Amino acid sequence: MTDGKRPFDLSGKVVVVTGAARDIGRAAATALAAAGADIVGIDIAGPVSATLDYEPASEADLEQTGREIMALGRRWIAYRLDQRDLAALRNTAADIEQEFGRVDILFANAGIQAFKSILEMEDADWHDQIDVNLTGTANAIRAFAPAMARAAAADRSS
Repeated sequence: MTDGKRPFDLSGKVVVVTGAARDIGRAAATALAAAGADIVGIDIAGPVSATLDYEPASEADLEQTGREIMALGRRWIAYRLDQRDLAALRNTAADIEQEFGRVDILFANAGIQAFKSILEMEDADWHDQIDVNLTGTANAIRAFAPAMARAAAADRSS
């Protein structure tokens, strides 16, 4: 970018990123903030499943994402919650819409990986992955889509 312009402009947009504490979630959140969006980061920031053999994201990881977003001059709010909890996501969606006035984009990124073949998985491995990766993602969509639809309708009418 030699002209100093962003590859795309998200100024005035509010983006919700699940799994925002580290890795792909953090990278997406910072890229979206660099494009001008305000960011709401959602992460459980703690243990997700007893079957996993790697360290979960931490509250400190989520705070680091926030520091990176704010260093880009964008607004940041973090919520620690489990995306398997639809009621918590819906409450959070209402809080975000109240705070920011809108939700424009959902980057539904949160997920886990057991790093074993399906033949080696125990039932708990399977159920935790389906609950987080599939049900949790569907929950995020179900919770945030109404606010995104309202924001899009408001944009069309203005």
